[in-house]
Amino acid sequence: MLPYFSILSFSALTAFLIYDSKYRKYDKVFIFLLFILVSLFLSFRSIEIGPDWFSYKELFQNQINFPFIHSITIGDPAYFGLTWIVRRFTDDIFFVNFLMAFITMFFYYMFCKFQKYSTFSFFIGLPFLILFIINFPRQAAAMTIIAYSMKYILCGNKREYLLFLLLAMLFHKTAIVFLVLLIDNLEKFKLKNVLLLGLAITSFFILFVSKFLSGYILNFSTHMQSNAAHIKGIIYLLPAAAYLLFYKQISNVMSSEEIFIIKRLSMIIIFSYFLIFLHPFLYNAMDRLFIYFLPVEVLIFGNYMIRAIKGNQILLYMSMIIVYKFALFFAWLFLGNKSSFFVPFEFYTLHLF
Repeated sequence: MLPYFSILSFSALTAFLIYDSKYRKYDKVFIFLLFILVSLFLSFRSIEIGPDWFSYKELFQNQINFPFIHSITIGDPAYFGLTWIVRRFTDDIFFVNFLMAFITMFFYYMFCKFQKYSTFSFFIGLPFLILFIINFPRQAAAMTIIAYSMKYILCGNKREYLLFLLLAMLFHKTAIVFLVLLIDNLEKFKLKNVLLLGLAITSFFILFVSKFLSGYILNFSTHMQSNAAHIKGIIYLLPAAAYLLFYKQISNVMSSEEIFIIKRLSMIIIFSYFLIFLHPFLYNAMDRLFIYFLPVEVLIFGNYMIRAIKGNQILLYMSMIIVYKFALFFAWLFLGNKSSFFVPFEFYTLHLF
């Protein structure tokens, strides 16, 4: 457990340092250092860290038996294409972990870099991001790519957003749900955009989803049982509720495009939470989709709310959020039903020579 809290403590410390005007000029240096440090931390984790470790190892080993085209059609093309290439050079899955950790953390780093208090934003998502990368490497990569693409959709650049969203879907097809942000509100409704969006969704569904649909239904109904979706949902329900509760104060520091997108995301989070109580399939499916709400928490807690706070109250606010995130992580490691797969944390020793 000590390695986790050490890296989280360093991240929290940098957030406090950058708040001080004396160290503000080192903001980009500190966040780049955090990117490298966390990436290496996750890359060199033990081969037995994470509950899905052996499934990913088996997938990696079997890649030697498939041609490239077949490999990228059996699952998410970007991940399976990457593992196919690595498998041609080595039978050590460490290199897949290394590449996935750096890809995921790079997009998260780029996402946080554009926030006003970048190191504080970096810390907010870090506790659960660590767990997501270890447990769901494909989906975590898709999530941080979407996080990075948020800077484009928030300023109304839908073309760039769509390009990165397509890249995210190549790492995990569930990222398709964020196509909803491309739908205009009624005041800006354009039939052409809706038709193009419908064509994109239909094409992606036929190519990458339809043949796996029965498997998804079976997995989320029977095999992939979860008992913590309601708790995960509350974690992301909190920033959404806070945004809507303090909407008048927060909206003063936001553009109209930002207000539209964040309001829509907040309503999606709230709606998603109530879905989990309707059916066991939805409960298990939403448990996996909640991972995509991490960037929304960072934006609301790490950007918009803090921009609406004045003076020394910012330091108090940061302290409260940091204590809250530490408490969440501590509770998860001690009380989570899969926490035994994450502790004790050990580093993987490479035998390269």
